[in-house]
Amino acid sequence: MKLLLTEIRTGLLMLVTLALLIAAVLYVAAPGAFHPQHHFHVYLENAAGIRPGADVMLAGRRIGQIGTIASPVPENERPEHRYEALLEVVVDASARIYRNSKAQLVQTSLLGDPVVDFNGGREQAGLAESGTRFRGERVPGLNDAMPQVLQKLDPVLKELTNTLRTIQDTSAQLAQMAGKDGDLQSSFRDFHHFSTRLCELTGEDSALLQFLENLQDITGKDAPLDQSLRQLRGLSAQDGSLQKTFTNTEAFTAKLAQNPDLTPTLRSLRRTSETLDRSVQKLSPQIRRIGSNLEQATDTVKRQPWRLVWPGTKKYSDEDPSRSPAPTPGPDIVWRLPWEPRNTARAEPTALPNPSAGRR
Repeated sequence: MKLLLTEIRTGLLMLVTLALLIAAVLYVAAPGAFHPQHHFHVYLENAAGIRPGADVMLAGRRIGQIGTIASPVPENERPEHRYEALLEVVVDASARIYRNSKAQLVQTSLLGDPVVDFNGGREQAGLAESGTRFRGERVPGLNDAMPQVLQKLDPVLKELTNTLRTIQDTSAQLAQMAGKDGDLQSSFRDFHHFSTRLCELTGEDSALLQFLENLQDITGKDAPLDQSLRQLRGLSAQDGSLQKTFTNTEAFTAKLAQNPDLTPTLRSLRRTSETLDRSVQKLSPQIRRIGSNLEQATDTVKRQPWRLVWPGTKKYSDEDPSRSPAPTPGPDIVWRLPWEPRNTARAEPTALPNPSAGRR
């Protein structure tokens, strides 16, 4: 009897366990078996990343799941040509989905699956009946934003690459300039040489310091330049000598301009100068002849003073032969100085030089 009761209890336990298991499976696989559900259809442009069983939400709260996915939808069944996928969603009948609600495909996390979210409906439009069709929209998520971000960052990355390449070239040039025989070392050596020369120029006994001291002595107080400037300032002052001279000159010229005899005097002076000029022009040939005669006389006194005693032996090239008779040739005359003895052998006669021949 006890054995029979144990077997009955075991059988009842197995039946209850089996019933609970079937109920759990039905609740998970077919929730409509225990409470009423509504079926809606959502059109999308594509069903990329969507899998059956994904959550369906109402304003962020889970109300059901995605059932079947049909893609592509026949063109005659599409509300618009761009909608190629059709989702069948199963939601709780108590969910308040209105006719004007928006069905959006959103992604709640970076690695999560996309879900269908109903939002934005108004109560005045009324509740949507089972079988209502909605036009879904895919909300750009992190996966969709990543290509756009990369597209935006691509010019920045290229510019950064160019900047890094420029920095690298600049660092190489700087390393070359700072090398042993680089321009920077040469500049340092030149600067050192310049600073040394500058120290020599500005030293205690340098030429520049002496020049500045001399300049200070010249331009200092009571220096010659200062005294000259004071004297010049005194001359050009309002009561200075230069101003008085200008004043007197101005008064003299004013009186001279007011003198009625000035014009006749200037006219007489002009006539006198013209007469004097004509007289000088008339006398200039005579003055030139007198000067030529005086020059010949002085040359004769200088070179042949005995011609003053015997002037007939001197001939001039400018004399006119037609005005005086030609001389008669005579015996050769040998001139003897008083201190020469008479019995001295006579030298051959020598022609005397004509002083006027060198001038003509």
